[in-house]
Amino acid sequence: MFIKENLLFLRKKSNLTQLEISKQLEISEVGYQALERKASASIPSVATLTKLKQIYNVSIDDLLFKDLSKEI
Repeated sequence: MFIKENLLFLRKKSNLTQLEISKQLEISEVGYQALERKASASIPSVATLTKLKQIYNVSIDDLLFKDLSKEI
C-alpha cells in the first residue's frame, strides 16, 4: 500500500500543511501526522478516506494502491 507516501506527496503538491489538512479532515494534527508516518500502522478510516478523496480529487483505490508520485 502507498497511502502514507501518497498523503505526503499530495499534501506537499497542494502546498498544504499538516494542520490545514487535519482541520479539513476534522481530526487532530497529531492524528494526521500518524497517517503520514511510514513506521505507523495507522490506516485512515473510511470517512477520512472519503474526505481525502474529495480534497485531492483521486479515487480511494489510487490513494491506497498506486504510487501517485509516479502517476501525476
